[in-house]
Amino acid sequence: MADSHGHRTSEYVTDEVRITGPGTGIPARERLDTTFAPEAWQKVIRDKRHPGKLARRHFELCVLSCLADELVRGDVAAAGSDLYANWQRQLLSFADCQPYLPGYCREAGLPEDGAHFVAELKAAMKELAIQVDAGYPDNADLVIEDDGRPSLKARKGAERTASTRALEAEVKQRLPERSLLEVLGPQHALGGLAPPPGPAVGIRPQARRPARAPHAGRPNLRL
Repeated sequence: MADSHGHRTSEYVTDEVRITGPGTGIPARERLDTTFAPEAWQKVIRDKRHPGKLARRHFELCVLSCLADELVRGDVAAAGSDLYANWQRQLLSFADCQPYLPGYCREAGLPEDGAHFVAELKAAMKELAIQVDAGYPDNADLVIEDDGRPSLKARKGAERTASTRALEAEVKQRLPERSLLEVLGPQHALGGLAPPPGPAVGIRPQARRPARAPHAGRPNLRL
């Protein structure tokens, strides 16, 4: 694609590229495969008004975006990238971390050595397993299937108690439902929070002309 359209500056480019057959060296033209792009990009890089062509700028952004995603996931590697800064070399060595280990373990509440850490973790898991086994007969949500696999049922909401319904009724009685205008009206009257109402949007107020006084000596006739 870069060899075929690297010099192009037009808005649209053809989706055909020149390739050289492996082993034969015979040049040929092949339609570019854009199935790597997500569906959202497919609607952008191709225009129904220009069949067989690609929106060049959008396609370039699509390629760079997909390449960045692949690099982050580790599905693509850039040749020679190991020559640049390695973040692993910036980490402290194990020997440098040793002086900070006791303080960190105290703050995190963890044992300082691996043996005590493993023993404490096994004890916590064993205690939790005993609690789960003891509560299984009363656990209506957990079911052990015939093949030994555990299965959780969909949790249903608990029924509301009589006291909950009484509290809801009392709240509704003391705080009746009100519309937004009923709430804002008194607040505006007390604090003037909003500007005074004016004409509808798009309608300019027109000043009324003062009434002309009748000319002296002429009767004020109205038809």
